[in-house]
Amino acid sequence: MVLAQPSSLPDSSPQITYDLAIAGAGIAGLTLACALKASGLRIALIEAQPRTAGLQQQRAITFH
Repeated sequence: MVLAQPSSLPDSSPQITYDLAIAGAGIAGLTLACALKASGLRIALIEAQPRTAGLQQQRAITFH
């Protein structure tokens, strides 16, 4: 997979190639990315938020 470059980048910038793109850096996306990276694939992990961990960042879990 070759990602398209924005038109604002100069033509001489290198293209980056990935085997797979994962949308979402929550627990499932992070786990999948780690497993696939360990198998030798080049992974692009895309997250819309400025942090990872998805909904896990928004909840406090108390164990009794």
